Amino acid sequence: MTKFIFIDNWVLGSLQEPGFFDALRKYILDNNYTVLFSSFSLVELYNPGWQNSNGPERTQHAVKFYSSVPCAVVDPFDVWKEEIKNKLDTIGQLPIRLDLRDLDDEFREETLLRFLRADPLFLDQGKDIREWVKNYNEIKKTWLVDVERIIDNALKDGYLERDCMGKLCKFNEHKELFLYSLDMRHAPREEVDGILEYQVSKRRRQKVVKISSVRMASLIFWYLYVKIDPANKVKPQNSDIGDLYHLSLLPYCKAFTADKSMCRLVRRIKEPCVPIGCRVFSKPELLKVIGLK
Repeated sequence: MTKFIFIDNWVLGSLQEPGFFDALRKYILDNNYTVLFSSFSLVELYNPGWQNSNGPERTQHAVKFYSSVPCAVVDPFDVWKEEIKNKLDTIGQLPIRLDLRDLDDEFREETLLRFLRADPLFLDQGKDIREWVKNYNEIKKTWLVDVERIIDNALKDGYLERDCMGKLCKFNEHKELFLYSLDMRHAPREEVDGILEYQVSKRRRQKVVKISSVRMASLIFWYLYVKIDPANKVKPQNSDIGDLYHLSLLPYCKAFTADKSMCRLVRRIKEPCVPIGCRVFSKPELLKVIGLK
């Protein structure tokens, strides 16, 4: 079974710090990890002004790093589709879009860099990073509107309530219904009843249920926008959608890096489920584990 570690983009921004690159690479290789990242990770690395950079820029450092360790690219949407086919249970193997180990070591760095610079070699194949960026920006542009729409619909359906001050309330009474409504957004309408019946029956029979990527995304939404921690208020941003997509992959990882606020949010998730023993690292924690602190 492949052991995955998800590397957030803030980690890539630290690769230029003294000793960080080598220490992180050693940690990954020593633990037999494969670095997992998504198409959104690549989009966030795109730098249209790379030609004007003085010396190596972040994209070059990231590509050099990705080329020095085992890596695989997965799309969260692909994972969700497979889980839906599996009645929202976890799947045995991630649908890998690209395993970088399939590329010869000597060509891996050059190939990735060409793709991230919209080289004609890839444009001729219909693989345009600029289109990926455009599509991702469109998703981000409407995300907070989508959040409000989801909450408004839940209020209308009785899955959420507001108190006399207009604040969301009675969380525990409606939580499971709301989470199921989020889960089922990804399922074909004609399959919803069957999936729901299966999941409800399973949760009645089993006290501990392995968490899926779809449910992880729903839980992140719940704690980010509904049951907000007053001690860890995260200002809603359009870029939250990237965090949600990436954190949904956590159930399939053995290690995961996230910024401080997202680490605290993930650790609030105390559900009757098993997150597969994934270790979640903020920057100080990662520095410690790789021996730089």
